[in-house]
Amino acid sequence: MKKVFLVLTIIFVWISNITAQGVKLKLIVDLDNDQINDTVYFDYEKSVIVCKLSSHDFKPIESKPVEIPDYLIDIDKSNDGFCFLMRYMDRKNEIQ
Repeated sequence: MKKVFLVLTIIFVWISNITAQGVKLKLIVDLDNDQINDTVYFDYEKSVIVCKLSSHDFKPIESKPVEIPDYLIDIDKSNDGFCFLMRYMDRKNEIQ
C-alpha cells in the first residue's frame, strides 16, 4: 500500500511540474511601446518562439527552430524586450 501511495505521489508531482512549466511559457507585455500588450510564447510542436505584436496586427512571427533536448524553457521580461531561457541542471543559456 505504501508503494502504491508513493508511486501515485510521484506521478502527481511530475504532472504538476509539467503543467506549471506550460504556464510560464507565455509572456504578455508591451514590446513595441504602443500601449497595447503583445504576446510571446514557445510553440513545442514546431520548436519555435512566436511573437504576436499589435503593430503587426497580431500575426504570428516565428523564430528559426530551436533544439531543446530536455531543457526547462522559460520566457521572462527584460529591459529591452524578452529573454528566452533554457535551463539544464545547474546551467542555463540565456538569449535576449
